[in-house]
Amino acid sequence: RQIDAELQGKAYEGEFSLDLALDPQQQRLTLKDMALSGMDISLPPGWWQDWQGWRPQQIEIRKLAFDRLKVLSFDDAIPLSLTGWQLYLSDLALRGNQPSPLLGRARIESKWFELVWDGLSARNGALDGELTPEAWQLNKLASTLPDEGSLSLSGQWGKVQGQESRVQVQGKQLDLDQWGRLLHAPVSLAGKLDLTADLRADLNGQPGEETASWRRTLQGSLSLESQDPFWDRVAIDPLLDAWFKEQTPPTLTPQALWQAMQQGDTPFYQIKLNARAEQGKVRVEQGGASTITHLLALQGGVDLAADQWQLDLGILNKRRCAELLARWRGPLTDPGLEWQFPTGQEACGWEAGVRYPAQGRSGPLWRPQAQAPAPATASQ
Repeated sequence: RQIDAELQGKAYEGEFSLDLALDPQQQRLTLKDMALSGMDISLPPGWWQDWQGWRPQQIEIRKLAFDRLKVLSFDDAIPLSLTGWQLYLSDLALRGNQPSPLLGRARIESKWFELVWDGLSARNGALDGELTPEAWQLNKLASTLPDEGSLSLSGQWGKVQGQESRVQVQGKQLDLDQWGRLLHAPVSLAGKLDLTADLRADLNGQPGEETASWRRTLQGSLSLESQDPFWDRVAIDPLLDAWFKEQTPPTLTPQALWQAMQQGDTPFYQIKLNARAEQGKVRVEQGGASTITHLLALQGGVDLAADQWQLDLGILNKRRCAELLARWRGPLTDPGLEWQFPTGQEACGWEAGVRYPAQGRSGPLWRPQAQAPAPATASQ
């Protein structure tokens, strides 16, 4: 039997009105009209898990409106704080964890004064999006970030096969340390990052071929730049200094190279990358990084459609010629690494996009030290 209820009142220092229907047998909750205003709500530890166990299998939201809310979650699963929160949500159905529109199109609009998620603060934010049977449409997600940072995101995620998805991102002065912790990045970087991306792909291939579909159809552009970043627990300059004293180039595999780098820290002056993708082939148009004493540059790219590395990493001298070259080739998950000390003009002409470091060598980088002669043996 369905239960219908209409409620109005005051709670949590604010006001509410609620018009709902609950069908226990069908496990369906219908929020016909729900409005909360001026409330200061604190959510205790464990509330998210409790809600997952209690919530009906079907939830229909016809109209939901929040105004001037303050919400603080003490649950580690949802480390969220919101102040000055406004939200409007309409015509959305939830069946299990699958959202869908009730009347052809679901709408969401939101604004907030400050949002804090797991230590990352965002102020003066706005969200505008909609959901149709064919696609998620994010018209706008934008907010200011600490230290003059900002982030804006828009895009479309197709839900049917053959429909293109697109994402556009622009970030200014993004905190690498905070975003790394938030996204559980495998490396530890500190500093600020500017990022611009406009990417498109088909994410809805045949069952079992979704990954191959987006790799085959990826196209667009990506640009990033960072001033004075710091790579924690990874050393680059000491390794390069040692290699340039050897008669022959190193012979490290990618795994051995990563292990060899785990012996210090690396401050950079600048990191810059401009890349473009076309039908799954990602090509580096300009890529470089300047450490305290070395200039590193990238050429080539990655063929996602063919599952192949085609990337060259060069250590450049002041004339922008590579004196140490590492060639990444082979499958994406198991590439091979070839090393050489190149000579001649074919090793020049790299587009690093960053300046040669002031403390870098002005002359040749490769200065092999003469091997000590073998000790003479006594004649018999």
